[in-house]
Amino acid sequence: MTECNYFLASSPRHLLLFAGLALDRALGDCNRLFFIEHVPAASVAAHLQMIESWPDSPFTSCHVLEADHRSGIKACDQPHSRKRLKKLFRQRNGALIDAALQDEVPNSVYVSCDDFYESQYMMHRSQQLNPDRRAIYVEDGVSVYEYSYQNTHIRNRPKEWLRALRYFPWWRPSPLPGASGWMSEGYVAYPELVLEPFKKMQLRELPRTLFLSDEFRRLAEIMGRGFAVDANAINEADVLIAVTHSKWSRLLPGYRERMRGICQELLAAGKCVAIKPHPRDPDPDPLGLDDHPNLYRVPAGAMFEILIVLAGKSGLFVIGDASTSLVATRWLRPDADVVALRHDPNGIDGKYLERLFTAIGVETVTNPAMLTERALAGTQAIPASVNFT
Repeated sequence: MTECNYFLASSPRHLLLFAGLALDRALGDCNRLFFIEHVPAASVAAHLQMIESWPDSPFTSCHVLEADHRSGIKACDQPHSRKRLKKLFRQRNGALIDAALQDEVPNSVYVSCDDFYESQYMMHRSQQLNPDRRAIYVEDGVSVYEYSYQNTHIRNRPKEWLRALRYFPWWRPSPLPGASGWMSEGYVAYPELVLEPFKKMQLRELPRTLFLSDEFRRLAEIMGRGFAVDANAINEADVLIAVTHSKWSRLLPGYRERMRGICQELLAAGKCVAIKPHPRDPDPDPLGLDDHPNLYRVPAGAMFEILIVLAGKSGLFVIGDASTSLVATRWLRPDADVVALRHDPNGIDGKYLERLFTAIGVETVTNPAMLTERALAGTQAIPASVNFT
């Protein structure tokens, strides 16, 4: 019976990570992708269509696992009916997982979130069929480096107890996403900097070469076209700005004015600036900028990681806040000058990430004038205190 690798993605960002990892020819020719539908169904369908149209796709099949958020559940006013629908989806997903595992014996299971029912059921059933199968957690974001560990542990503990009672004996509680008892290995951008619960795993650095390969770039181009991204505008951008979600920016006094002022100064100096709204922000122009020939508003649905791959200029200047976007940029583009702007020196936006940002070479500033001076002077990428090789 054929051995196969199983990838369970729970977001478009993790789908992109799995696509890069699966390009490793050492994994073999059988790679099955499952997308746990914890984002809108239309987004899931769009991203899977792009994967299937990718000529270099390493995936032999793609599947959707329906999840709790679907419109049928949201539209249902009766709590008992919602519970029945959730149970129905889990039964369907379990049957789909069982059928796949019976067809092809699991060699490795890659997951992006190990506290979903589908993820733990996949690891449970795969271990029954192959006790030697590998369970691998994959994450390029901030959660493995800086997290309010105690608060999360206390908050999730009652839910974990209930799950353990419901699915016992195979449910394994997780103090943090990715740190359940199932996980034995992991891929992260900076293995040296992870939180204590992840140090028990056999960690590897995400292989940057796979994500900078021609094959992966072709996927980035397909996804860029799928979200109507102007590839030429991104290729010519001197500055790329990741904008905070408008619902959070409203809580930061002067955020819009600060960011708008930075953009206006850069545009006045002749820089090409690309503005990337938060992917779930309904406002396509959260900064309220006037049109300018050197200003490009990136469609909100496009992933930031795609832009980093498509950006052609060496010494790209990237501005953001306390977010996964900056960690991914620093990892994918060591040549870039990456700066985090803290809008509230006494607040939490970036407070818990300063240790990580300092270690990987992302400067944190509170004065917008410093950003414009740096951008106008050209790249001054800060050396990291961890090894990028």
